[in-house]
Amino acid sequence: METIKGKIVKNLQDYILTGQTFQNGANGFEMVENDDQIVAGSGNVYIDDSDVYHTTLTKEQIIADPSIIETIVNYHEENIVPKYRIKRDYYKGRHHTIMNKPSTPLGKPDNRLIVNLPKKLTDTFNGFFIGDPIQIRYVDNTNQDESDKTNEEISNWMNDVNFTDKASEYAKTADIYGRAYFRAFDTANSIDIAVLSPRDTLIVYDNTPLNNPVIAINYSTNGISNDVWVMDDKADYHFSDVNGKFSMVNIQETEEGQPNILNQENIHSFEGFPVFELPENDERVGIFDNVLSLIDAADEILSSKANDINSISNGILVVTGAQLTDDQLANVKTMHVLNLYDNDDDALSDSNNKTPNAYYVTPDINDDMQEHMLDRTIEQVYQNAQVVNMNDSKFGQSASAISGIALKQRYQDMMSKAETKASKMDSSLRALFSCLFSKLKVDANVQNIEFNHKQSIPKNVLEEAQTVQALDGQVTNETKLSALSLVKDTHAEVQNWMNEQEQGVQNVKDIVNNAITNADNNGGDSDDNSNNSEETD
Repeated sequence: METIKGKIVKNLQDYILTGQTFQNGANGFEMVENDDQIVAGSGNVYIDDSDVYHTTLTKEQIIADPSIIETIVNYHEENIVPKYRIKRDYYKGRHHTIMNKPSTPLGKPDNRLIVNLPKKLTDTFNGFFIGDPIQIRYVDNTNQDESDKTNEEISNWMNDVNFTDKASEYAKTADIYGRAYFRAFDTANSIDIAVLSPRDTLIVYDNTPLNNPVIAINYSTNGISNDVWVMDDKADYHFSDVNGKFSMVNIQETEEGQPNILNQENIHSFEGFPVFELPENDERVGIFDNVLSLIDAADEILSSKANDINSISNGILVVTGAQLTDDQLANVKTMHVLNLYDNDDDALSDSNNKTPNAYYVTPDINDDMQEHMLDRTIEQVYQNAQVVNMNDSKFGQSASAISGIALKQRYQDMMSKAETKASKMDSSLRALFSCLFSKLKVDANVQNIEFNHKQSIPKNVLEEAQTVQALDGQVTNETKLSALSLVKDTHAEVQNWMNEQEQGVQNVKDIVNNAITNADNNGGDSDDNSNNSEETD
């Protein structure tokens, strides 16, 4: 049994997976399946099997009743956040099972080695998924000028908010916890964004099949009082404990009998819901959630191997046929030398005239079995997590010697996983750009935004170049260039190519014009000289 904050859980991996929560049992706290657990509002707010909050209430009803918000926050902090803390610990290398196992008896070797596979899995997949920044481009074939203007607005905003770095953190947070959040903030002339962790952020959706967001909650707690921000599509509402009462605090008091007014600076100047969730998958399962037991097994196997090695170095010396004095025992410990003689005059001989003998008792270790088990365990971790093991011997040969098809076959599972996540990220980013367009007064349809996720797969550049040549005359230049991994921005590359072509044509025109001008000048000089000669004659 694992213990978390004094609460008994049956299995650590089962516990951190979505759909499990704490309930009071006969022998303490035990895990039960989370089948639409009621959270607040007498059943009007509940959490489903993927740890997603739903409500039958409107945003106005929830905001009008601070007790509902306080109950949601307390439930989240008590039942859901402990899972996220375990995931964070495993990513950082603090593995609970190996660190909290009982001590070995009698002072035996007690190594607790940690194979930090959660970090390796997360960093490998995140580098593959978003190591090459997302290419975002607005395409409207009916109005090229407007498209160019909108793309310039998008590019400038992405540079201003350091979008590439934040998007990478957004994706990595979802890998670790199974979900992550972007939050949009009002600025003077635009909006800024921040990555929020599910440890202190949640969204409450409605109970329709569309799962529309009703409110988002971001909170901090010091163990005494909660400081909570509630966001909807219109404003941010600040709740806190005031004189022991949980209530809204960012309102302006008005005359008696008149409704209080929300502070103007907390009303959004853009249209749209300001918090955007990125789920790792529909079940909100993190990248190493379902291989946690295998990771614990790898820690245990490697620690046991280290214990066995220590047992050999701390082997027990057995002496038969003689009795060692205390001085001789000390000499063995310090000098590591023991010399025995079969001699009646020697102190080591006994009355039975037995030949003295000495040997070490060491465990019989099956190292091959341990190594095989460790290799199989780590292999299963990568297979079940659908992440390519970059240390696999298969990747020993150069990528240029492997065909593009062979590379894609090796990456197929991870590519499928990345494509699923990319579709979910695109959805959240469209909602973000909708808010941005409304703030910047850009008259553009977010559905025309194209997101190009360039997954970091080793490329056979020669094959790519041959593909581009084969496509010549069959598709547009931009489509051809998209087959080249060397090209980061196909649209910009086409524009640069066109500019070069225009400049080349202009250079040819300049050369021809200069030649004609020089010829005319030289011809005029010749005529003048001829006339002068005739006059002289």
